[in-house]
Amino acid sequence: MKVGLYIEHGSGNGMGGAELLMAHVASVWSQTHHVDLIHHRPPLTRERLELFSGDDYSSVRFRYVPREAEPEAAANPFRRFQYARAWHAAVSEGYRCLRQLYPLAAVLQSREGVDAAGAVPVLCPSPRPA
Repeated sequence: MKVGLYIEHGSGNGMGGAELLMAHVASVWSQTHHVDLIHHRPPLTRERLELFSGDDYSSVRFRYVPREAEPEAAANPFRRFQYARAWHAAVSEGYRCLRQLYPLAAVLQSREGVDAAGAVPVLCPSPRPA
């Protein structure tokens, strides 16, 4: 299964709990799945994470996606949904499962996939302790 783990928050070059948590999950899931760690911060690299963690990221693809401006406001709820769905569409293209740390930004674009950002994280692979 192709899985995208999306870190939508953060700026600068800080390394904190959110980054380490998602990187750890990526490391574990990459043992049995194709995993991309998707983010908006150029300094967040495999080499930088390896300085703070003992996890193996050799099978994890790090994917930087430029941050897009927020979608325009719309009074019509259907139009608002269309704008929200199109916002950061490039983040989720091609994934069967998209998992976010916070359920705010991207909407899974795949018709067959599972958007596990909110109430259905159980449908994505479940990390097992090593």
